[in-house]
Amino acid sequence: MIRAFYLSVILAQHTGDWSLLLANIDPALKPLSKIDTKVLHEAAPKLININSAQASKDLEEVERSLDKEAFQFLLIDQLKIVNPESFTTIIEKERYSTLIRSLALLLGLDNLLSNKPSVDEQKESRQVSFLRGITRNRCLWMLASPYTGRI
Repeated sequence: MIRAFYLSVILAQHTGDWSLLLANIDPALKPLSKIDTKVLHEAAPKLININSAQASKDLEEVERSLDKEAFQFLLIDQLKIVNPESFTTIIEKERYSTLIRSLALLLGLDNLLSNKPSVDEQKESRQVSFLRGITRNRCLWMLASPYTGRI
């Protein structure tokens, strides 16, 4: 139940079709895909405030439970994380998964260091980062901590 809840929370940040993605990622979770999106958005911060250490463990377990195919389906096929406009959007929206946020940041860094960086997306990524209070000195810390940079 906890796994379904947190996976739903992560998915709902990025798409309105999160319940379909949940069922595709793990068919056993399909019966739990009826959670109201409003409940997800309200309950997740409350659970984290009650016990952030346990929430961190639960979120890490969700990340570990996903196999290569699930990550490919979610990040590459659905969220298109390798596209500059997509990794920027993911950086902007992701609040719970350190792994997903870190991958998006690494793809942004890869793009920035490439021969032809996507200038508009890089500017937007910087604006999002600084709006969330992320300075250069905090970048590595943010990659390591699951609950930083919230607006």
